[in-house]
Amino acid sequence: MREEVNIMFGVIGYGSINQIDNCLKSINREKKIEDLVVIIQNGILYKNSLQKKYPEIIIINGNKNIGPAKGRNILISYFLYKTDCSHLFFIDYDTTLISGCIDNLLIDLSTDIGIVGATLKYPDGTVLSTGIDINKQYEPVYHRDILNVTQERDIVMTTAAIVSRQVFEKGVQFNPDYFAYWEDADFSIKIKDKGYKNIVCCDAIAIHPLKKKKFEKHISYYMMRNRLFFLKNNYNLDDINLAFIGLKDGLKILSIKNLLIRETFKKLFFSFLGLFDFLRRRMGKSSRMSNE
Repeated sequence: MREEVNIMFGVIGYGSINQIDNCLKSINREKKIEDLVVIIQNGILYKNSLQKKYPEIIIINGNKNIGPAKGRNILISYFLYKTDCSHLFFIDYDTTLISGCIDNLLIDLSTDIGIVGATLKYPDGTVLSTGIDINKQYEPVYHRDILNVTQERDIVMTTAAIVSRQVFEKGVQFNPDYFAYWEDADFSIKIKDKGYKNIVCCDAIAIHPLKKKKFEKHISYYMMRNRLFFLKNNYNLDDINLAFIGLKDGLKILSIKNLLIRETFKKLFFSFLGLFDFLRRRMGKSSRMSNE
């Protein structure tokens, strides 16, 4: 199967040069000579040092952080119009592939499968994700179980995932309105809407770093705002229902254990700011807080 597949590895450049270096090393262990590695320079400032160490990679210039949604769309465009590769493999800059990851992902690439994601693990071997489902209450169900070689999911995280050319030729792309967080959920549902299956392969392993303990306001903001975008775009819920979902999700923060009081209220504030900005956008107004 591997002999029939030529892959473009698409990396969004961000973070430290050591993280990207580790990512590229793991790709080089997995790639064939015919495969391409393309990096979108998403605000990174060390293009020359990367190009010197990896002269074979292609770097697309970009001096501003445009977010993973827009960045991946640039990679999709390059893949479609400047390569003849059969598959595009998305990988985050801070992710590394365990030996055999690509071969295992390619075991089952029948024509009805749109995206195949790797099982994501933390560096200590603990499972981070085997995909996400959306339940009848429109809540995300985060899976960490390994039951079969492959498992069908509603959502496959594009932290490390492969997509066939035919999916993009049907017009599937990322929605740039998300900027970051929930953009791969929206992308996965679009693939399902085209009649494909979304699969996580439990034998294909990628390592993703541990969660940061330090509070970051943009994460609370985008996780709330974009979850509501996702539900509006894909399940057509009305704004009143979405506002109640946002309020309920925000108040759940109060029940999180081991959070300092100050950190709890900061998370609550920026989550509700995400809800507020979602409603502002619905009224045609600009966001109060955004990196976009």
